[in-house]
This record gives sequence, C-alpha cells and structure tokens, in this order.
Amino acid sequence: MKHILVLTLHKIHEFQFEDWLKNFDNEIMLSLILDYESTTEDEIIELKNKSIFKFIKSYENYLNNGNVYLDVIKLHQEYPISDIISFGEDDVIRSARLRDKLGIKYGQSIENAMNFRDKILMKENLLRHNIAVHQGIPLENPLSLINFVENFQLPIFIKPRTSSGSVFGKKISDKNELIGFLEIGFTPRIPYSEYVSDLCVEIFQAGDLYHVDGICIDGEIPFICPSKYLFKGLQLNNFSQNNYSGSYMLSDDNPIFNKLVSYVEKVCKAFSLPNGYTFHAEVFVDEFQNLSLCEIACRTGGGRINETIEFAAGINLNKLQFLLQSRILSSKNALHLLAQDNLKSLCGFFLIPPQEGVCKAIPNFSEIKSIKKSKLNISLGEQGWRRSFSGDSFGYVIVEGNHEKDLMGKIEQAINFVIDNLKFEIN
Repeated sequence: MKHILVLTLHKIHEFQFEDWLKNFDNEIMLSLILDYESTTEDEIIELKNKSIFKFIKSYENYLNNGNVYLDVIKLHQEYPISDIISFGEDDVIRSARLRDKLGIKYGQSIENAMNFRDKILMKENLLRHNIAVHQGIPLENPLSLINFVENFQLPIFIKPRTSSGSVFGKKISDKNELIGFLEIGFTPRIPYSEYVSDLCVEIFQAGDLYHVDGICIDGEIPFICPSKYLFKGLQLNNFSQNNYSGSYMLSDDNPIFNKLVSYVEKVCKAFSLPNGYTFHAEVFVDEFQNLSLCEIACRTGGGRINETIEFAAGINLNKLQFLLQSRILSSKNALHLLAQDNLKSLCGFFLIPPQEGVCKAIPNFSEIKSIKKSKLNISLGEQGWRRSFSGDSFGYVIVEGNHEKDLMGKIEQAINFVIDNLKFEIN
C-alpha cells in the first residue's frame, strides 16, 4: 500500500485529495502535517473520520516545530512512507530533509531544494548558466550593505534569503532610509547576540513584474502560463488598503509573451526542476524589454493563481503535482492531458485588501457577469484589520475576459465595484 505524507501551511479544504484520487485504483493511505493556525478542530475531526487518513496532526509554531520531524520518523517506523509532498514554499527544505532521513528516493533532494529557497544560491546558479539576473549579495553584516551601496548606489532592495509572500521586503531609497535600516535592520533573533546572516540585498528593479507558472514533466515544460502583476515590485509598504494585489494572464500575441516563456524555460532547466514539480517564477521586465529573475519557487503560485489557471485552462496544478509526485499518474498520461489545447479564455484575480473599522456594507458580486468566482471573509458588523503582508486579504475575486485588453478592463471594473460597495466605518 502506498503511504503519502502531505505537509502544508495552507487551509486543508483547498486540497480535495479524495476527489483527486477517485479515478485511480491504487491502495492509498494519506497522512497530514498541518498548521494549527490554518486548521479548525472540526476540520481535523471530519478528516479523522475518513478511512483514507492514517495520521493527522496540526502544529503550533508550524514552520519551525522540531516535533514534526520526531512524529514523522515515528510514523514511518509504524507505517512506512512512500512519498512526501508539500504544497507550500516553507515546507520545501523540510520535506527534502525528511526524504533524506527516511531514505525515500523519490522527490526533491536537499541540494535542489536549497537552490530554490536561498535567493543567493539562486543568483549564483543563474550566473553559472549565463542567464541574466540583477546583482545581489548576502548581508553578512552592516559593512556588506554599506559596501554594496557604495558600489551600486541607491535605491536598493533588502529581503530575507529564504521567505515567501514578499515578507519583510524593503526598498531603501535615500540616505535617511539607509541610516534607519542600519540602526535596527540587523537585529538578531536571540537578544544580546550578534546578527546571523539571513538577509540579502540587490539592485532595486523599477520595471514591471510578471509571473510565469507551469509544471515540469520528465525535464520538459508541457504547460506554461505568463501573467502580469497588477502592481510594480514586491514592497510590503506598498500593500495598503488601497492597493489591490493580483494579476492577469497575457495573450499569446503580447510581445513579451514568448520572451517570458523562453526565459523561464531556461531557468527551469538550469535548476533541474524535478519531475512533477510545479513552478512559480517572478520576472522583472525593464523599459528596454530586458528580463531579470526576481525569484523562482518550486511550488504552485500563491494568491488565487491556481484557481485562475483552472478556470482558464481546466488544469489544477496542485492536483497534477500531487498525482505525479506520488507516481499515481504516469508522466505519459499527464503529457497526453496537457498536449490538448486547454486554454479556453483568459482570467485574472485580485485579493480584497483588509481595512480597519466596522464593516457597514458589502458588495453583491453577482451583479458583475465577468466575475467567475468570489469570496468575502467578512460580514456586516464585523471588525476589520490592518493589512500586514501581500497575501493578507478579506477575500478574492476571479475575473474572465475574452482577450488581454478586455480582461484588464473587467478587472478594473470589478476593483472599482468593490471600492464603491465595501464600506467600513472607523469609530
């Protein structure tokens, strides 16, 4: 019997394992490692009542809880694990370490995982393969930052070497901001100790930001989808209640479409993306149409990217990843599925930014025909909150268009509809 271990920080209801497996005859047992903050007790009780699940546990301090390792080792001793699959960027290295510890030969290695997670290793790998990327270095200490500014001038962009969702990314535009960061930006994790390097700095890219999503099967990229973000750059301080994060798919006649596809295919090859792994690449494009990688992740894009692709092309990247990585679906059958002309329309999405105050009015999304799906996680009379990171939201809207220009207009219409009809009052 195949025993698949799944680790995810995300809400578990987004992964319909039983539905994904219903057309396969394999004898399968699933175990789940979940985030305590993303899972309710009722959800866990419901899952435990299903015979397919062997072990289910949610963890506080999910990302760094060492008991995950202990529990998985014990589980493997009792019920040998055949495959380990993760859906979030923060589980990539932990999953690789567990495969190595348990002797599981299928799936991503630690070395390969590190190249996708560490932004400096990422840049070094691109340079070895002669792929364009903007300058960046690790911040070993404050002098590293001072020297980088002397060499490349301001503005610069500072971010953690390993993080996701634009967490703690910061643009430094002038001398005052530089002085401020030097004052407190090198705070150690442990009080009264020296800073341990976990940041990097790079030249600030002022160009447009795109993302390219797809999946690798047997070293090939049979499905790839370029999109453009609704905003420029990934700066946390730009994500206020008035800024709508999201993206829209590009038409294949857009002049940048083929350039993005070709560039990201080269990047995936340089990183030896393993079989059955999805990817989410973010690429800067400057005013001269020069491309430079922001970063690439070996997982499906966040926000509502996966749902957007599924509406437009009928392809659920998370489902494909799960079935291919667990070797339930063969590469041959997956390639046959993706060889069809899947793209039926163009879609985009945006996240509804949180607002402070009491909710006084909510929109009726059924009034806008181009909205394919929407979700609002706040009700009349409930208290809102201040936005803290790019993925923080009250919900989302997925929009469909006939072509790129039409889609852009419909997204703008939907955003204005939310602005006009979602109202808060601050006491």
